Amino acid sequence: MKLRHSLAKLGLTLDNQTATLALLLATSSHSVVRRLVAAAGNPVEALDLLSSDLLPATLDAHKLSALVNKELKQCARAGVSIILPTSPLWLPQLSGACRPPAVVFVRGLWPPPNAPRIAMVGSRKATDYGRRMARTLATELGEAGATIVSGGASGIDAACHEAALHAAAPTIAVLGSSLVHPYPSANRKLFEEITHSGALLSEYPSVLPVAPYRFPERNRLLVAISQATVVVQCPVASGAMHTARFAIQASQPLFAVPGPADDCANAGSNALLDMGARPASPGRVASIMAPGKRLASPLLNQKLPQPAEIDLSILDPLPRKVLSALAEGVCHMDDLGTMLNASPAALSEALLHCELNGWIQREAGNRYGLRINVTG
Repeated sequence: MKLRHSLAKLGLTLDNQTATLALLLATSSHSVVRRLVAAAGNPVEALDLLSSDLLPATLDAHKLSALVNKELKQCARAGVSIILPTSPLWLPQLSGACRPPAVVFVRGLWPPPNAPRIAMVGSRKATDYGRRMARTLATELGEAGATIVSGGASGIDAACHEAALHAAAPTIAVLGSSLVHPYPSANRKLFEEITHSGALLSEYPSVLPVAPYRFPERNRLLVAISQATVVVQCPVASGAMHTARFAIQASQPLFAVPGPADDCANAGSNALLDMGARPASPGRVASIMAPGKRLASPLLNQKLPQPAEIDLSILDPLPRKVLSALAEGVCHMDDLGTMLNASPAALSEALLHCELNGWIQREAGNRYGLRINVTG
């Protein structure tokens, strides 16, 4: 019996929302869900396209139905809205993101105001200088009418959100966790305050286990819904540099705050300036608010700092297999999955990990190729 009929027999009311949740909870992959929905025409009929190789061996219709019902109840209890691409509440920019989500979860005031949205990111281990610059810039931008978008993390992110709230400006936190159990828990009070004048946004359901790769992954949505990105302070190896990479790929105006040259906390943001990012400092709000044409700078033709070579022996098994396979040449994602006998969710996680570290690049047609040499 096909999964759709099995779920219906179990009493699950199948509409586009519940079917999308079922697809996502079954595959753990937004990319797979979007591909199935596009092929079937709608989420309900897409359930019939779920083949056994896309499903975990331990998941059956009973367990999936229970997970969907649990997600619906937890979201309703927490005041979380589930928004599909067909909803009038869907932000069109989400569909233009790198690997667009199949669904998003929102809590607070949504959609955001029709005003410039500026992404502001930086290190969790911010210095006093970094926090001061974050607060000053976020305050100036907020008072000028911008909506501040950040990641809800400690350090620079929290300073930006707090400054926006103090300036009575809306702010959006794009989280790498579910909204039912927002992370970090130390920022729960901040998250609650954000929902009164802004919103929390996530692509992650609450019933799936938390995964560390989600935090750099969510940065692509943070960039997608913004008109410009400001890197306040970060070292070379940081999530903020991943955000900068997404901004560069989207040809989005990119700004960085200059920092003391002898402090490694600013090494990443200073490197972006060397590569052509525009300087962001107090008093330069107008250039950030009205970036004009897309950024045409040396950044678009340069690679962010990254290793030239990596020893495969130090990597986890699946990323190691991915790099080994790509050492033979460019390969389509589906062919990689077949070759490595990996589930779509596990393969997506490994590819994202490799891409964010600058080891591979995604090419046209969902094909991947190496950017570095591999040894071992």
